[in-house]
Amino acid sequence: MLWAALFVLIGLFVLCVGYFELTGPIMQIINIMQENGAPEWIMDILKLGYHGFYIIVAIGLIVYLIISATSEEPDTYRM
Repeated sequence: MLWAALFVLIGLFVLCVGYFELTGPIMQIINIMQENGAPEWIMDILKLGYHGFYIIVAIGLIVYLIISATSEEPDTYRM
């Protein structure tokens, strides 16, 4: 349980840092594409997919922690 919690906390930290570091440059690229004539609806789908990816991965990590915390582990130390 402790290792799963540590794994999830490190994963969420890396995910948050990646999100905040990458959002600016990616949004600038999308804005440049839009200024050069790319359809707005495609750019909206790209933005939605970008933000949705991070939300889904974060929820998946939290669900993984809940499942691993509530599941029974086999007693491997039993003699």
